[in-house]
Amino acid sequence: MDTQRQLISHLLRRAGFGASPAELDQYVALGYQGTLDRLLNFEQVPDSYPDYTPTDLDPKGRPKLEELQLWWVNRLLTTPRPLQEKMTLFWHGHFATADSKVHDAVWMYNQNQLFRQSALGSFSTLLSGVSKDPAMMFWLDSQTNRKGSPNENYAREVMELFTMGIGNYTEQDVKEGARALTGWALDRASGTSRFVAQRFDNGVKNYLGHSGNLGLDDVVGILSASPNTANFLATKLARFFISDSPDPATVAAIAGTFSSANGDMRQVMRTVLTSPAFQDPGSFMNKITSPVEYVITNMRLLGITSADKAVLQGLRTMGQELFNPPNVAGWPGGRSWLNTDTIFARLNFADRLTSDRRTDAPWYFDPQAVLNGATDAVGRFVELLTDGLLPDSNRQALQDYFAAPAKAADSKLRGLLHLILSTPTAHLS
Repeated sequence: MDTQRQLISHLLRRAGFGASPAELDQYVALGYQGTLDRLLNFEQVPDSYPDYTPTDLDPKGRPKLEELQLWWVNRLLTTPRPLQEKMTLFWHGHFATADSKVHDAVWMYNQNQLFRQSALGSFSTLLSGVSKDPAMMFWLDSQTNRKGSPNENYAREVMELFTMGIGNYTEQDVKEGARALTGWALDRASGTSRFVAQRFDNGVKNYLGHSGNLGLDDVVGILSASPNTANFLATKLARFFISDSPDPATVAAIAGTFSSANGDMRQVMRTVLTSPAFQDPGSFMNKITSPVEYVITNMRLLGITSADKAVLQGLRTMGQELFNPPNVAGWPGGRSWLNTDTIFARLNFADRLTSDRRTDAPWYFDPQAVLNGATDAVGRFVELLTDGLLPDSNRQALQDYFAAPAKAADSKLRGLLHLILSTPTAHLS
């Protein structure tokens, strides 16, 4: 794989979920900047994916979460707007909300749509929407926050985990922030939130150096404009898209754009994806993939466009169940993705993915079609699944395997794909 093709493939892995050889050809023809413009301006790309409409109900008449999870997995597999979906995944982990407490798939879907629609918009607009979002309100008990009886859960987490980070506020700021955030109530029947003036504490609050009859909009504005928020979000974005241990200069550049652009995430992400650290060849295929990235990327690369509940089970055993992050801090990421249990879950998934020959199975694929007439099967699949960055020792072992006799062509190709997906490199992006 030549240098330019490798760079664009790297961009499509990190800013999306990889690209098939045919898709990659199209992006390479656009060049790096052209590809970046297409990713960032995703509204220009038609997207006719159907909305989630619940049909599978539990005995109490509530939509089953699995149906919503499968809806998103299939959307991830087929999206023509990869960065929009990747940002939706990022915001889902950042504003972590779990159905394990919310117990309402429609609310979780609406929040997911909020992330999608605000993927590269104004951060302050997104923060305002999240602060009034029914799923988030129920998750962090905002519906119980009222004048005379403030609930501090959201007031604390919006500073600690969603904006400024721990150490940049006081306990008094938590108390005053909770007072400023009073007044919002949930309407369970309609699945909406609304402001109720009688529940709002209209007294003077002293919050993060600001004083007055502050309300939700004021809290959002103060937090969005804070340099601490710029640095906190820049660090999280760098860890998600560039490196598990980003260098200070890269974080500072991203934070600088966040501040100067007033939280315009399209401009922020352009800085992320054009940073020297992101484009450095040394960063290619060196970041541990999340289970969603490992599953979706490899299925897309193999030309699979449909998933079933077995994929959901695979994601759960790998440690990432969509719409059910472990806690309000989300998934920690990095090396936490790999342990004795989860690595075996990944290997088992790779085995099932490559060995299932049922032509009516949702995730069936034809290895010969993936090979596409190439005479060097090892080279073709190594380039497809690892951007050609597999160590020579692994490549030689694959050559030895493929040269051995006594296996039918289909079995040998499927075995080769399974072996590649089981290498350490295949768990990186």
